[in-house]
Amino acid sequence: MKTLSGSFIEPVSGQTRRAVLLLHGYGASGKDLIPLASSWGSCLPDTLFMAPNAPEPWEMSPQQGHQWFSLPDLSSETLSEGIEAALPCFHSTLDQVLEHYLLTEDQVALVGFSQGAMMVLAAGLSRARPLAAIVAYSGVLAYLETKPVHARPPVLLVHGDKDDVVPVSCLETSENQLKKRGVPVTTLICQNTGHGIDPHGLQAGGAFLRRHLVSSCDTTVS
Repeated sequence: MKTLSGSFIEPVSGQTRRAVLLLHGYGASGKDLIPLASSWGSCLPDTLFMAPNAPEPWEMSPQQGHQWFSLPDLSSETLSEGIEAALPCFHSTLDQVLEHYLLTEDQVALVGFSQGAMMVLAAGLSRARPLAAIVAYSGVLAYLETKPVHARPPVLLVHGDKDDVVPVSCLETSENQLKKRGVPVTTLICQNTGHGIDPHGLQAGGAFLRRHLVSSCDTTVS
């Protein structure tokens, strides 16, 4: 099933009992994040990995990438307005995934990088029911404090200390905002890492998903 174009990797076991949606960054595409499935698939054998392309063509070069929303600047107003406009489409896609694969929110995790991380953080808080886990790489929480928090899934924030695109200070800001809203949050700062995912961050993300996604599924009563 494909609600948005992108890249998909079926479960190693051949049975879909859970799903991980991977949201790429600004100007990228699903193929840039789907390799994460190769690293995590063996420890999540019943997991479908989906890396959809964002619905908008990248404003800098429409033929080369996609964007979840426009980024004329990096002001909090721009980020919050962009996310607010992009969330309905993403929620609709996620709802279709749940329906098609007969899954519930606690059998689904979201992983995002950069602009995709902003999306998964906002999506996690605005869902009616909590997802199993959220992993956000090199992003920032741009979900306005005036917006209601409907769900509080466990969150892992990962950031490189040498990030020159989204400053590492955004991790502390996001952590404080999440805690203020009652969201359980774990953080990891990767040393000598720029705007990307290093092996330490990759390992931490996989362990976090296994801890929260697998345990959630295994305790679900059919």
